Amino acid sequence: MKKIALLLFTFIGLSLFGQKKLTSALTERYSGSTWQNNNEIEYNYDTSGNLTEEIEFFWETTSSQWEAANKISYSYNTNNKVEVALSEEFDFNSNSFIESSRTNYTYNTDGDLIQFLEQDWSGTDWENSYKTDLTYTNNQVSGGLSYEWDGNNWNEEQNVTINYNGNETFNSFVSDDWNGTDWVTDGRVLASYDASDNMILQERQFWSGSDWITESKVEYMYDTNGNIISEKDYDLDNGTFVINYEETATFDSNDLMSNYTHPFKDKSGIDYLIDPMNVVNKILTLSSTFGERTTYNYEEATAGIKDFGSIVFSVYPNPVSSYVNVDDSTFSLKNITIFNLLGQKLLSTTENKLNIENLKDGAYLLKMETISGEIMTKRILKK
Repeated sequence: MKKIALLLFTFIGLSLFGQKKLTSALTERYSGSTWQNNNEIEYNYDTSGNLTEEIEFFWETTSSQWEAANKISYSYNTNNKVEVALSEEFDFNSNSFIESSRTNYTYNTDGDLIQFLEQDWSGTDWENSYKTDLTYTNNQVSGGLSYEWDGNNWNEEQNVTINYNGNETFNSFVSDDWNGTDWVTDGRVLASYDASDNMILQERQFWSGSDWITESKVEYMYDTNGNIISEKDYDLDNGTFVINYEETATFDSNDLMSNYTHPFKDKSGIDYLIDPMNVVNKILTLSSTFGERTTYNYEEATAGIKDFGSIVFSVYPNPVSSYVNVDDSTFSLKNITIFNLLGQKLLSTTENKLNIENLKDGAYLLKMETISGEIMTKRILKK
């Protein structure tokens, strides 16, 4: 549920412009006695119901106010498919958002996504970083070839093959890495389903050279309406699965999510290729064993950007080959965590630097948490 996908129903005579909207998601952290503000995401939409902005704020405990941190802006083509996702970071000195990175989406004449290209803002120009070209078989995306830009050329990095069951549900996701001369099998994700075709298990495995070895898994539970009410993530440790975290969701079973304009619409056609799409009723809360809960708010007024400041932190070097460092000179660091682009937790430390030299080259997300409860993220590139 790190990526929650919602089924969009269209009712005759119902205009999206007139629909009620999911306007924000408020995340609080439990201090041991009370729930305290942590971060909030506000959502804005166009008249077609497309998400146009996600603006993230963090709660500054010393001043007891919200501070702007990040913004993602989306633009769409005439088929309501996303063309550009622009990421910006709030700069406290200029009191404005500054460009950071963007993803460009390209479609074929059938409206299928065939490429997404990641670029970073150098301060004067957009520089290529990473791209993936997608292939299709029988109208389903069946694979992707990823490349990394070295400043002059695109270099092959990863090849992915996607397999399906007979009923067109996702079956497996197999990745091969390019070692400079050959493709080497790296890892795969396997999916299992119940009798209603609800995904109940994802098993993550790596190739040892002779066998597939399970390293982690995710389990999903559903209510009678088909909503995901629980997601449990496990790592395999000495032959035993140890739980990393659990997320649980609550819903209003008397109200459909399709009655609302919401931020979880599939913007590209493959946003939820791997994660299950199972939020049917109006989502109310999402809680985790990290001591966090998120409350989804509908039809509330949102704050203006001009009312907020920002906590600024830097990550260096970026791109990075071994140790990535966080400048914590202006705050007290609690921990930093590295995630891949599928949202899977890879590494974590309570220090202000982390050795990522054993990770494959590519793009990752660094999540930073302070002692006072602020959480911020930055995109890093391992080379």
